[in-house]
Amino acid sequence: MSSAPAAPPLQLYPRASAAAASPDKVHAKFRTFTYPHYAVYLVSALIGAVALWHLAERALAFAALRRARRARSRPPPSDADDAREKGADADREAAGGARTERVDLRRAPRALLAAARVVAYRVTLPVAPGTRLPLVEVLIPLGYLAALLTLEFARARSVATGALSPSYWANRAGVLAVSQLTFVVALAGKNNIVSALTGIGYEKLNILHRAASRTIVLLIWVHLWGRDAPDSWFIEVGIVGASALTLAALLGAKQLRDRAYDVFVAVHVVLVLCVPFRAAPPPYKPYVWPPFLVWGLDRALRAARVLRLRLLAARTASSGAGTHATLEVLSPDTLRVTLRTRGGALALTWRAGQSAYLTAPAAARSPLAAHPFTIASVDAALPSSPHGGGGAEGGEERELRFIVRARRGFTRRLHALAARAPGGVCATSVYVDGPYGAPPDVHAYPRVLLVAGGSGVSFTLPLLLDVARRARDEAPTTRTRRVLFVWFVRERGKCCRHYTSPPLRTILTQNLEHTEWIARDLAALEARMPGGLDVAVRIFVTGTATGTGTGTPAAVDALPTLAETGADAGVSAGSSKERLESPVSPVSEAPSAEDEKAVRTSAAQRNTAMVRVARGRPGVAGLLEEELAGAGAGAGGDACVSVSGPQALIDDVRGALRGPRAGGPGAVLRGGAGVFLHVEHFGM
Repeated sequence: MSSAPAAPPLQLYPRASAAAASPDKVHAKFRTFTYPHYAVYLVSALIGAVALWHLAERALAFAALRRARRARSRPPPSDADDAREKGADADREAAGGARTERVDLRRAPRALLAAARVVAYRVTLPVAPGTRLPLVEVLIPLGYLAALLTLEFARARSVATGALSPSYWANRAGVLAVSQLTFVVALAGKNNIVSALTGIGYEKLNILHRAASRTIVLLIWVHLWGRDAPDSWFIEVGIVGASALTLAALLGAKQLRDRAYDVFVAVHVVLVLCVPFRAAPPPYKPYVWPPFLVWGLDRALRAARVLRLRLLAARTASSGAGTHATLEVLSPDTLRVTLRTRGGALALTWRAGQSAYLTAPAAARSPLAAHPFTIASVDAALPSSPHGGGGAEGGEERELRFIVRARRGFTRRLHALAARAPGGVCATSVYVDGPYGAPPDVHAYPRVLLVAGGSGVSFTLPLLLDVARRARDEAPTTRTRRVLFVWFVRERGKCCRHYTSPPLRTILTQNLEHTEWIARDLAALEARMPGGLDVAVRIFVTGTATGTGTGTPAAVDALPTLAETGADAGVSAGSSKERLESPVSPVSEAPSAEDEKAVRTSAAQRNTAMVRVARGRPGVAGLLEEELAGAGAGAGGDACVSVSGPQALIDDVRGALRGPRAGGPGAVLRGGAGVFLHVEHFGM
């Protein structure tokens, strides 16, 4: 055989001898060196493609917003034009909204996009007990695994025998695994360029982090299996590192993370540090040091964020507490955390729907333990601050609010800290790291539907308030004309038995409804409702008189859009599939008749032109179909649906939006609205 094919590897490995190198060894070394490059190029190209798609979406949204601004700046229509428009609206309403029974093939591209959305994001597969993932979140990790295995075993047959040879694939597996370390670390970080380029939140990228980590574990064991020197110290060290990574992957199961998140983080870091990264051969060292650089940059940015927020909080003299946050008990398993900051050169800014990591030394067992919570307030100056008008001057105050559900561990200790204080209110020192996340740009859609369950309202409420704030601007920065805000919340009957303090019991008994969480924000919104924005707030108290969550509820106020027959038609008992489990824990005792009467009276008083409160569980599909019936080509374009809450609620929304009447390709072909769905999960 000619010695020409040996030239490339001889340049890569100068100490190799052309006379001593066999053809198999030459080809194996060359492919071991080059194929990991292909893996890096493949992942980089995928990230680049998603980044371009994200850039195109942002450009289209910006163009649509400019068109909406120009439309608002036009002179008002004449009486004749107004009459014609009203007549067209009446015709559309009589025909069932924007939809007709005729198929318009000109909308075929939009229908194909709707079909892709349904298949990718609304069809789910069970991946673990109690866990379902959209098809795209299953196929992308599987495709990643298939691509790396293809690169691993491609052209791995011996030149002499034609059989698969470990000399080809054993070392290649190890180098492929090492080449992916930078991506794995980047996908795990809170501050990562992948999220900035693609617009995908770090919490969703964490799914890919876990999938890539498991693929690396598989490749490492393939690498060790193919080595022919089992008693070498090099192999023994590799087995230790592979075992550590395997254990870290097993302990990363969702069930274990949910039960002991702080323990998971600590063990995860320790196990990763057990990996002998220095054992990589010299030609592959460039794959080893970038992950440490990425990890160090993420930690440095997080530390800078924490210090900046502490500085801003310390400058907030009017808070009276400096770097202390106010803890306020809202229910036996929910509290509100409030922190004020002052603006200036280092002013903290955040987008509606973003989250932050919260650490309270008084309730944390480790000074490094931090837990993510959604920021339940908008980035706007407080009315009581020196520049409360929201101007650009420095010194204006802003308020960070978090609604925290007390489960176990840190959140339970934080709740107990406030519960022991007089009146269920206290102040404690906190550290906040954020903001993080990539919430949807709901203001780019003419019609917005916000659906929340329990403490998921901390995500949807800021989106609603932000749309209203944008609509109030002199030059409105939103296309939204209609918002439907739906909140499912379980009513609490009596004080939780965990707390026996008479003052706290009195507070919780008098505040039976969780609508108190957002009452102040809704009242301010209704008082300053911007012109041209139609907002409907629907609050459903899903607890029943028996506290079992079943049975036919008695409607406090039948919703017009759900009315069917009878006094209780506004809400229905719902099937077992539609029984929503709120993040608020189940009722521990059945409410008394007096409590029921108080709840009904309070709810009736809250019913206004904007806010309607009812008891029971309406069908989620009916709510969405009713609202989307008025959207579509004739009503201004697509709609955005954002849902945050328990898995049962998320599954119901996905099921409704993959049906033929709401957001499906058939509905779009008949003039219905295309629907963008954003799902916000609890936890990681």
